[in-house]
Amino acid sequence: MENCNCNDFDNPSIMQGDQYGIPFNITDGEDIAITPETASDIEIAIGQIVKRYSTGEIEFNNDYWIFPLTQSETFMLQYPQDVQVRVKFLNGEIIGERFGKIDITESKSKEVL
Repeated sequence: MENCNCNDFDNPSIMQGDQYGIPFNITDGEDIAITPETASDIEIAIGQIVKRYSTGEIEFNNDYWIFPLTQSETFMLQYPQDVQVRVKFLNGEIIGERFGKIDITESKSKEVL
C-alpha cells in the first residue's frame, strides 16, 4: 500500500457556524474505495478536530466517510485548516495522508442557533 487518496476533495469551504457532515471518498493507491470491509478504522482530522470511525464519530454511507461538524466546532475553526486522514487496514498497516486544506469563512454572527 503506497498511499490513500481523497476523491471529490477540491477546494472545500466551511463557514463558521455551519453544521453538517463533510463527505470523504477515500481510496487506496490503486483508486479502490476504502470501506469498513477493508479498514478497521479511519481517523480524519480537520485542524485540531479529530474523529474516528471505531468510536462512532465518523459514519460510512454510500461510499463516503461522513465527518460531522457541529456549530460549536466550526466556530472554533479559523484560517485554512489542514485535512489529514489515517487508515488502519485489516492487515494492521496504517497509512496517513494529507488531503490539502479547507478554507474557513468568518461568520459575522457568533451565536449557536
